[in-house]
Amino acid sequence: MAVSFQLPPHLESSLRQGLGDLDGEAKEAFLVDLYRLGKLSHVALSEALGLDRIELEEVLHKHHVIEDVGTLDDYLHDAQTLERLRTSRR
Repeated sequence: MAVSFQLPPHLESSLRQGLGDLDGEAKEAFLVDLYRLGKLSHVALSEALGLDRIELEEVLHKHHVIEDVGTLDDYLHDAQTLERLRTSRR
């Protein structure tokens, strides 16, 4: 399936000069945004871009998508659990 959109010719020309593969860049940005919005899974994004896990992580980093970042409460709970485990082993 193909998805396309039109840009004013002068803008397209300028973007192609600066980005090289404008079509690939647009596809990547669109799919990463769908992932960011929760509309694509990690696996689906990987398949759509034809990337393995390491390559996909590089793409997500490039687009400033941070995964699996816990909240402060998550970390405090983990610290309490670790402390409880540490003291129970003594």
